[in-house]
Amino acid sequence: MRKRRFIINVFIMSASMLIIRIAGMATNIYISAKAGASAMGIYHMIFSVFTFGITFAASGTGFAVTRLVAENRAGESSVIKKCLTISLVMSLVGFLFFFTGADFIQNHFIKQPGVVSALRLLAFALPCMGASSVYRGYFIAKRKAGVITASSLLEEGVCICITILLLQKFAGTPKAYMCLVYGCAASNLTAFLFDSFSCMIILKKGFLNSRKAVFRDIFDICVPIALGSYLRTALVAVENLMIPMQFEKFGTSNPIGEYGIIKAMAMSILMFPTVFIQAFSSMLVPEMSEMNATGRKNGIRHVSSLAINTVMMFSVFIALMLFKHHELLSRSFFKEQRVSYYLGLLALLAVPMYLDTVADSILKGLNLQNASLKYNITDSCLRIISILVLMPRLGPVFYIAMLYISEIFNLTLSLGKAARVTGLKPDWFNFIILPFGCALTAFWFKEPIWQAVAYVGMYMILGKLKKE
Repeated sequence: MRKRRFIINVFIMSASMLIIRIAGMATNIYISAKAGASAMGIYHMIFSVFTFGITFAASGTGFAVTRLVAENRAGESSVIKKCLTISLVMSLVGFLFFFTGADFIQNHFIKQPGVVSALRLLAFALPCMGASSVYRGYFIAKRKAGVITASSLLEEGVCICITILLLQKFAGTPKAYMCLVYGCAASNLTAFLFDSFSCMIILKKGFLNSRKAVFRDIFDICVPIALGSYLRTALVAVENLMIPMQFEKFGTSNPIGEYGIIKAMAMSILMFPTVFIQAFSSMLVPEMSEMNATGRKNGIRHVSSLAINTVMMFSVFIALMLFKHHELLSRSFFKEQRVSYYLGLLALLAVPMYLDTVADSILKGLNLQNASLKYNITDSCLRIISILVLMPRLGPVFYIAMLYISEIFNLTLSLGKAARVTGLKPDWFNFIILPFGCALTAFWFKEPIWQAVAYVGMYMILGKLKKE
């Protein structure tokens, strides 16, 4: 029953995230045509800065709710109230920073006139974003994938509708990006109201635990997550600002364009299949937390092994398809020819990248978020040093190589820690030989459909023969 519920929840969340991702891509194409490239560029610059506010508003409270409720360490209502209190305080600090400092941010970071009003409007949405993070952490702990799906679809739908309606009037104007800002603010308010109402209904039907949540327990979980998120967001922002500058030092003719091709185009295709990994990882955290709280070590070891082997099978297949059909995929999404070149180079990155996501979820579910934080920060620092020292000499190709080294380094640390804690022993047949052997077989087929059939068929046959 537990396994069936887990699979159903992962399927529901994967389907909803896939719909949202496809709708988002289609909408972005439409909005880009209506609003213009400049408006889209300003909007993304605004959000690259505003991401700090979103991270600050959440501050790891959603994950704290997931852990405490899944482990049944305190009453659900008490946990939610205390996490909402923390989130509200952090949201208000973020609100004051963006509302009062909008002029400073405009003049020193975004450097585009007229974005003060956008920053101040988005500042009002921070409390809604923070509260929704808490509520959705609770829904994950209760395995309410349907509620998360409905909330996400509603949020995306409201954002798209309002943006498109406003664009009918303001398309082509210098302030066209404000249509996107209004859509974002309205959608977050709608999601907050829906999440609040859904939470009240679930709490009335749920099991009542009289134990009150302790702020110390919450802080033990959310503080490392929050600090890691703040630092990680800052380091990623620094990295993103540095890369075009280092491309220019190398002698790239259009450094910003080259960086955009890699990050905004090729990487977006690589990241598209992560909708399945994200859903799988999200539901894995409460499962691991619950088994860890009840001391079910054999269950932890079994689920960890199953999760890693499943994601390995999926990631190798995606890497195969990206490598074999990078030209077709690039032409289908973008007109820029160099996307195909970089996508081909990045294809195999899917394997360590997807696996690292699941390894981090296992660590977080086992209350080892501090280890995950340490690995991510170390990884980011090494990347920045590499960008400063080597990229001016080696250029964009080195950046691709650095991504591989970085992901493999992070994965080795995370997976090694998870193996030591869970007692997981590597099953080299299921982990390496089986997926890569199937990929080599499927590689020789030309059509994607026959490649998929060959890969899945070989995987099922060989896996069954090993069991026998």
